[in-house]
Amino acid sequence: RFHQKDTLRRFFERFEQKELTINRFMADCGSCSEEIVEEVVKHCKTFYIRANRCGSLCDDIFALRGWKKEELGGIEIELNSILVEKWKGKAHRLVIQRQKRMDGELDLWEGEYTYRYILTNDHKSSEIEIVEFYNFGLKATSRIKAFVFRFISVPAKWIKTSRQYVLNIYSCNNAYANVFQNDFG
Repeated sequence: RFHQKDTLRRFFERFEQKELTINRFMADCGSCSEEIVEEVVKHCKTFYIRANRCGSLCDDIFALRGWKKEELGGIEIELNSILVEKWKGKAHRLVIQRQKRMDGELDLWEGEYTYRYILTNDHKSSEIEIVEFYNFGLKATSRIKAFVFRFISVPAKWIKTSRQYVLNIYSCNNAYANVFQNDFG
């Protein structure tokens, strides 16, 4: 966050000098502070900023009902959203994504789920549209490098167990395992 507000202001002003408008701004959780969000709101139509877990909202989030099950990149997730007043007088939408922990362990703070949050002023898009936009799925116009890192560079290892070889895939994405449903003995 070191001088991020000043850097963003200069960045936005240069765009505006060229008469360019920023429609959607996306940033990681290092940008989730009141002063940075204020600067972004001045210059962008919509913003999407990854938010850190907020202790004051935990009870509200755990009490939420009506989670929508979705699939994102072969991974089953649940989505919900609430209006939050993270900073006094400034209500924004908090899109909440939760995913069951793959290891089955219970986390002291989050229980059986891993939670991720996106703070936004986009009230029109659905939760899945916001999460897909923030997480950059592949599109027809994606560069080959994105494809390689998404699908080709998947860490895996053939291991021998019970007199047969099994592909051990080091990924939470179940879509990879579906390819190898056959028995490779």
